[in-house]
Amino acid sequence: MKTHLQITGILTGTPDIPAKPHGKYVYQKTKAGLGNIPGDKTRRKQCRVWTRGTYSNTAAQQPFRARFAAGVTTWHALNPSEKELWRKPGAKLHLNRFQAFMRYYLRSEPLPEAYRMEIELDMTGSSGAGSPTISKSFEIVDANIVAGNLLTMAHSARAATGRAQDENEMDSFACRAVAYDGGLTAYIDALAGPVAGLYRFIYTKE
Repeated sequence: MKTHLQITGILTGTPDIPAKPHGKYVYQKTKAGLGNIPGDKTRRKQCRVWTRGTYSNTAAQQPFRARFAAGVTTWHALNPSEKELWRKPGAKLHLNRFQAFMRYYLRSEPLPEAYRMEIELDMTGSSGAGSPTISKSFEIVDANIVAGNLLTMAHSARAATGRAQDENEMDSFACRAVAYDGGLTAYIDALAGPVAGLYRFIYTKE
C-alpha cells in the first residue's frame, strides 16, 4: 500500500512501513512530529492497527448500571439550591457539582457535613470585670481539630447568656481562627467599638 494516497480511513492491506504485517489499519492525521509514515516530511500522518471497540453488558454489570442511572435521575430531581450544595465538596476533588454528587451517590456516601461548634467567649478586657476591649485572642481546646484544618469563624446571631438579642445584633466582629493539633487560636476584633462580656461565636471546620 503506497502512502502517497494520503487518505484517512480504514483500509485492509500491507502498509509501506517497516514491521507492519498484512491486516486492517487506520490512517489518521496527528500532531506534527508524531507521524510514522515514510515520506511524510511533516510527520503528521500516522498508521496504526485498527481495533474494534468492545461492548459488554453482562449480568454482573447490571446492578452498577442501574445504580448509575438512578443517580442521574436523582440529580436531575434536585432543585438548584440542592445542586449548589455539591459545589464545595466537588471543588476539593477538582470535580464539578454533578461529578461530586455521582461520586458520593455511587459510593453510598451522604453529603459530607461541615463540623460546626458554637461557643461563648468572654470579651472582657484584661483589666478585670466589666472592662472593655477591642481585640482579644482565645485558645480553644477541641480534640476534633488538627493542624492544617481550614477553619472559618463568625459572630453568632444568637445572643450569649445574659445579653439581650437586640444588643447582640448591634455589635459586629472580625474573626479568624488558626488550627493546631487538639484545638485552635481564635482572634476576634470588635468593629463597632470596645465591648465587654459574653458573646457567642461559631467556628466551622471544612
